[in-house]
Amino acid sequence: MEEQRFKELVTDLNEFKGVEEMFLLDSDGNIAFKSSDFELDAEEAKTLLNSWKEKAGSLNFQGNRFAILKNDEIQLA
Repeated sequence: MEEQRFKELVTDLNEFKGVEEMFLLDSDGNIAFKSSDFELDAEEAKTLLNSWKEKAGSLNFQGNRFAILKNDEIQLA
């Protein structure tokens, strides 16, 4: 994904209440883009990606626990 497309996505998603911070990780867990300057270090990003790839029931981010909703076709956090 190109940075301009990411910025457009951020603008679109900011229309929804509760969407505050967005980021995009590459397949190795490296931070490709962030919507703003918020705390997210490389180790935390890799932990998030591993939780996602292992289809964990939840993940922790900035001290908060988020359930991962999933079905056979999609997986959302």
